Amino acid sequence: MYFIVVLDDLDLRQAESRVVGYYPDFESAHQAVINNRCDVWETVYTYALIEKISPGLYPDVEEKWFYKFNVWEGKYEPAGDIPQELMKYNLALG
Repeated sequence: MYFIVVLDDLDLRQAESRVVGYYPDFESAHQAVINNRCDVWETVYTYALIEKISPGLYPDVEEKWFYKFNVWEGKYEPAGDIPQELMKYNLALG
């Protein structure tokens, strides 16, 4: 599954984050993020992350994609390299 997590800050000690949805395939999750579907930005969540998570108990994150909100375009855009802090954790499921 592909879980969408939004964050207001990259410092996880103070960041507000939430899982806003999930999809069975990457393309659906990607389209939901880049098009800011249902206004997941909410004027606060500057960053979005898609985490591909394996099924089962104690699931692993298999892959991640990182986005940043472009206020002028009104949508999220791929943001390049994922900050190391975000790579350490499974943000969608804990």
